[in-house]
Amino acid sequence: MHVADIEEAKETDRNRKGNDRKMDLHFTKMEGCGNDYVYISGFDHEIDPRNKPQIVRKLSDRHFGIGGDGVIFINPSEIADFEMEMWNADGTRGEMCGNGIRCVGKFVFDKGLTDKRRSRSRASGRSNISHSTRKRQARRKRHTGKQKQSLPSA
Repeated sequence: MHVADIEEAKETDRNRKGNDRKMDLHFTKMEGCGNDYVYISGFDHEIDPRNKPQIVRKLSDRHFGIGGDGVIFINPSEIADFEMEMWNADGTRGEMCGNGIRCVGKFVFDKGLTDKRRSRSRASGRSNISHSTRKRQARRKRHTGKQKQSLPSA
């Protein structure tokens, strides 16, 4: 490599790092019958959809991220009580996960987003799912926390 090539590579690296910013990301990690996902409230975090695949891959990495089968965003919905926006660990959109929707019921109840005994979620913008939000039906291992890492701008 020539000196000019090295300097250009360093500048590109600096620019790329400059576009990443640290952000506080509040999440809950839950497991339901072996499926573990990172749950993020779309009520608290507005993330640019173009950046979601990269963010999901970073968060789902079991060695350098939080680790999981993917990320489920729980968003407001005009059609149902909530929207379940599911992403697979590889950054692709998922259709539906029955164990994931059970954890969504626990999430919305625990976070005080609903006081209903049953609520409806919309999955992948298509299907409406009714699920129980009773505490005794939603016993799941979970870890709540906050992680700071370089993520693309929201």
